[in-house]
Amino acid sequence: MAQCEFTYSTGQCNEEALEGDRFCTLHTHLDPEKHQKRLYNLLKYKYRTRYQQIGDHESLRSLRDEVAIAKMVLEETLNSVHNESELLASRADIAHQLATIDKLVASTVKMETQLGSLLAKPTLLKIAGDIVQILLAKLQDVPNHEILIDEISAEILKTITNVNENESSK
Repeated sequence: MAQCEFTYSTGQCNEEALEGDRFCTLHTHLDPEKHQKRLYNLLKYKYRTRYQQIGDHESLRSLRDEVAIAKMVLEETLNSVHNESELLASRADIAHQLATIDKLVASTVKMETQLGSLLAKPTLLKIAGDIVQILLAKLQDVPNHEILIDEISAEILKTITNVNENESSK
């Protein structure tokens, strides 16, 4: 049997390595290769679990969520770096991840600028329609409530139209 490869500051461990392993029972958990494989499998499981949690979530469709996910992946990459040589080995991957985040942020800004607002006109019109329905239900006992609600509806529609026109002229 081979001797355990773990070294203390005073020298090498005197225990025998486990059969088929480089380390003894005390130090087998310190095997860097096994540790890296374990971390990889944990991260793979973590991402698979996280994807299952948010994969069907509606908000994932927004670019902001994509930016958050890209930043999370970059953070995991940076957390896996423990010394300068690992940093040098990871620099191409880190640079690629930073470029991806930069593109996603630029796309988000561009899209929000082009849309002019986070609420699209059909969404605003749907909200206005819902407000009118609430008013109809609450004011049904008020005399001439239909005329009043028509005037309020016209004002709401005018406000939505003016907001969209003001935003598009910027």
